[in-house]
Amino acid sequence: MEPQTMWRANGKLLITGEYLVMEGADAFAVPLIKGQWLQVTKSGTDRHPVLVWHAQKPGGLWFEARFALPSLQILYSTNREKANHLKEILQTVRSINPSFLNEKESLHVKTVLEFPPEYGFGSSSTLITTMARWAHINPFLLQLKALGGSAYDVACAEAKCPIIYHLEENRPVWQEVSFQPAFIGNLYFVYLGKKQNSAQGIQYFKEKAHFSNRDILEITALTHQCVEAEDLDTFTRLLQEHEEIVSRILKKPKVKNVYFRGVETVVKSLGAWGGDFVLCATKMEENDFKRKLKSLGFSVIFAWNQLVLNV
Repeated sequence: MEPQTMWRANGKLLITGEYLVMEGADAFAVPLIKGQWLQVTKSGTDRHPVLVWHAQKPGGLWFEARFALPSLQILYSTNREKANHLKEILQTVRSINPSFLNEKESLHVKTVLEFPPEYGFGSSSTLITTMARWAHINPFLLQLKALGGSAYDVACAEAKCPIIYHLEENRPVWQEVSFQPAFIGNLYFVYLGKKQNSAQGIQYFKEKAHFSNRDILEITALTHQCVEAEDLDTFTRLLQEHEEIVSRILKKPKVKNVYFRGVETVVKSLGAWGGDFVLCATKMEENDFKRKLKSLGFSVIFAWNQLVLNV
């Protein structure tokens, strides 16, 4: 490893296929312009080597920790829960690559998150991807062993444009797709301000959800139809059909009925239901739309092209 090495991964949003992508449905996902950097610097050979971890987020320090090497004993942390979680990931990396962090040298790792961690843009998946590149292991394997889920977010971490993603015999399969419809200016991402725990959402789905093969096929069909939609009316109808299916499966109310009553917009939940970001499709003029949402307490609003990477 060179004295200093750096990797970057994109954030992500899941537009269609939430939950059912784990059961084989095709999902439409997008990589984000915002992501996370990981930089590793050698500090030299040491009789008592340590790993110093410094994580930054917009606005300053997010988390800091110091680990003894090679034991990974936590010597210091600003947040014990985060330190334990990071230690578990490091141990998972080592289970795949036993030589990882076993050299007699101290290291300084700095991560820089380009978005607030509460946004749900993939603070974990971007970390997993960059750590896997650092350790020369498969990021999908690390994601599945460390965090579970479908690993669509790892595919987004290195994608250059939107993708259609699915699991085939538990193996990730995806293809890049073109999505620049004429109505792209009518699409917005709105932050609900309620950070969701993806692992808890997956656990709820596994314990409470009831679905059929027909549901999986319908979600797959809706995914492809959304990507191919040529007008806003068609696209919004497809979003509403998708919301109806997942609402029934989860036995949860649609987010439109909870937060956006009276607003001239179709609303699609993204990822874990109940928080993070939603997709809004509206014919309202942009300033009027944002003014209306801000009157309801929603102040974090991005136009589609402000967030989605499409090289």
